[in-house]
Amino acid sequence: MGSKNNTKSLSLESTANQVKRTGVRAFRRFALETRLIASHRRPLHSLRGKKSALCCQGLLQLDWQRMENNQDNHDTSSEDQAMADTDNELKQRIQQLEQHIKQQDDRMTVLETALARVCRLVESQPAQNQGHQTHSSSSARPRSSKKAVSTPSKSATESKVSSSSTPSRPSTAPPRKTYSTPSSDRSTKSHGSSKDASDTKVDHDEQSLRIYLRGRPVVLYAPSTMPIEKDAKPNDAPSEALSLEWVFGYRGKDSRSNIYLVNNEIVYFTAGVVVSYDTSTGTQRHYLEHTDDIKSLALHPDGVTMASGQVAGHDKKAGKPHVRVWDSKTFKTIAVIGIGEFDRAVACVCFSKTNNGDRLAAVDESNDHVLSVWEWRKKKKLLDTKAHGESVFAAEFLPNDYNGIVTCGKSHICFWTISDDLKITKKMGIFEKYPKPKAILCLAFNANNDVLSGDSNGNIYVWGAGGNRITQSIKDAHEGSVFDLAVLEDGEIVSGGSRDRKLKLWDSSYKAVEDAEPLELSEDMGAPRCIVPTKSDNGKTFVVGTVRNCLLECDSAFSSESNIKCLNQGHSDELWGASINAAGDKFVSCAHDKIVYLWDLESRSVLWSKTVDEEAQSATFNPDGSLIAIGSTTGKWYILSSEDGEIKGEYTSGPEQLDVLRFSPDGKYIAVASHDNFVYIYSVADDPSEYKLEGKCSGHSSFVTHIDWSKDSQYLQSTSGDYELLFWEAPSGSQETSSIAMRDVEWDTLSCILGYAVCGIWPEGSDGTDINAVARSFNNNLLATGDDFGMVNLFKYPCNQPKSLSNQYNGHSSHVTNVLFTPNDAKLLSTGGQDNTMLLWKVDNGSS
Repeated sequence: MGSKNNTKSLSLESTANQVKRTGVRAFRRFALETRLIASHRRPLHSLRGKKSALCCQGLLQLDWQRMENNQDNHDTSSEDQAMADTDNELKQRIQQLEQHIKQQDDRMTVLETALARVCRLVESQPAQNQGHQTHSSSSARPRSSKKAVSTPSKSATESKVSSSSTPSRPSTAPPRKTYSTPSSDRSTKSHGSSKDASDTKVDHDEQSLRIYLRGRPVVLYAPSTMPIEKDAKPNDAPSEALSLEWVFGYRGKDSRSNIYLVNNEIVYFTAGVVVSYDTSTGTQRHYLEHTDDIKSLALHPDGVTMASGQVAGHDKKAGKPHVRVWDSKTFKTIAVIGIGEFDRAVACVCFSKTNNGDRLAAVDESNDHVLSVWEWRKKKKLLDTKAHGESVFAAEFLPNDYNGIVTCGKSHICFWTISDDLKITKKMGIFEKYPKPKAILCLAFNANNDVLSGDSNGNIYVWGAGGNRITQSIKDAHEGSVFDLAVLEDGEIVSGGSRDRKLKLWDSSYKAVEDAEPLELSEDMGAPRCIVPTKSDNGKTFVVGTVRNCLLECDSAFSSESNIKCLNQGHSDELWGASINAAGDKFVSCAHDKIVYLWDLESRSVLWSKTVDEEAQSATFNPDGSLIAIGSTTGKWYILSSEDGEIKGEYTSGPEQLDVLRFSPDGKYIAVASHDNFVYIYSVADDPSEYKLEGKCSGHSSFVTHIDWSKDSQYLQSTSGDYELLFWEAPSGSQETSSIAMRDVEWDTLSCILGYAVCGIWPEGSDGTDINAVARSFNNNLLATGDDFGMVNLFKYPCNQPKSLSNQYNGHSSHVTNVLFTPNDAKLLSTGGQDNTMLLWKVDNGSS
């Protein structure tokens, strides 16, 4: 028997050595490729040619030559074409390299986990010779020093992965995602997870259930009051449903011409939602038919019909870039145009202003930035053509001719004419004696049908009707770029500047109005991106969208009595941090824009804002709601007064990102989870500047993603980037190594994405980062999750059966980073990472 075991050990050691050698070779190739792409990735617009390119089995050599800046003011379309062809080839090669590196990273992860698995099997041979050890049930407050170990399976899948319960393993998990991964169907109907967790196994003797994440086994123990049923059926979707009540945010940082006044409602978009906001009643309506980021918006001449274009989404068909035409009164879709015809995104969309608005033009974000013209009612494409080799920022039909179109963008403005036989010709704008800008950013039309353009040099040019030459100009209208132009009914012109953040008024002869005081927006508001005049008794009034994602109403503009009111706002950089206070009347949000907002849930308004020194990542209230803790991406964290946002204390816990901060239910401690793999436990003092480090939870082998306190404030549970669920004693931070002994602990919150009560949320083949957030309702009936596909999912609680059904809701266009129930379970708040948007959902009881 001993000889047999020795032979088996030698075989395992030989396998381990082989895997190790293979892993080292793969790692060296991966490191070489990473250095190559880091050293050679330069801005594509500054590259003119290449000397050589070779991509073979992970070996890439690139030697690129910088392109000289072309400052000629005449038409350079032939050279632009050559540059565009080269840039397109380089883009494709870079995309191939990035995909290859991702594949190498996946292979490295499998190799390293296989090595760790084999090593543990080698080390466990003496223990296995002594027989299998069983665990006995224990109380909810254990003191066992033995670690629960599941018997390894002999399946092919298990032989390639490592157990998730060994803290000494080196970290091999991928970094936490900051983008959305395309691979899921988006639906608002009740259905199962996008992938079924079919690899789940049940151990009836140990009352445990084993799930696999990216091929790795995770053993979860059922509470003693919740026995595992053999052949149990998946949970049905809950009878409760969500309805979108309010959208916090506006997309202004990278979108143009996206605000319209329709039937006295302000229509704009953010994330995957078009919002129609009635300022008189303070209510919103929402168009939710898009499947991903909305990028463009247009209003039909009838003043009711609207068109919106989106980027490429997750679904293979419905997720393709397309334009949706819909009724702004009923919010019913009239037509869906261009599925499979556009590439990447629909950057611009517009209706013809004559001929009953029968034509629709759109420009996509393909390498050729294709301009297409459609008879939208018939869903028929009339023609398409390459618009330009550079980005196109705006497209408009001429106000008096449905055969004429103007487009503008980087280094160009083009005037298009459609013939009767549906052939299209282009004339490039000729600048002659005027300086050619790097970009033309906006278009408008005056009463004479002249074209007005604003550019990156701060100039406003007037292009004579029907021509392609400049007839008049306003030189240096603004410091920096001219972001938008609006022509008023009396012929006056309003312009918005980037660097000076000012709105200026010009008369119809293009002279500054003498008694008009420029209206300057604050730095917190940001520069004006979109300007829309509205009807008001308070003089000249405008709705203004800004690059800091604020939606403003400016009354009595250009006078000493001017007033600026914020209608809606959101964050302007990646958003992760949010928390609702115990009273349920306020919530806090923070993002990488370094701004902390305290919101009133009833009025949906900002009570105060505070700018911190570092990019903010996480937030939490203390139990009585008097203090707010904010974690950053650098390891620094702050204690703020919830009364006015004043910083009361500053601390540093490690050198890396802090994904979670959480006060204990009794308010005596605060736990800080870091990307350095530790959880720090501090005692709370009356003076927020005198918190003291009491313990440090050490045992995770990857960054800590979620933590929960027990109801009695004596324990913590935490999950990490490599799928570990570990338990700790507070405040010492010592690890409770017996998972089965912790199965009856009652947790004050349930945000950890691993656990028996939440095992049904995971799709089959998940890489462990598909689900970013979990929240249990306070009545213990519902479980909400936010995933990488922009979906908010609503399950029954407990969700302890694989293939559990859920209600799914779209609206976000990026990874959903947080979900939170209000204490009365009447509402749910969700946050979107890259879409910088917060959605407030109403929980409707008893509806399906």
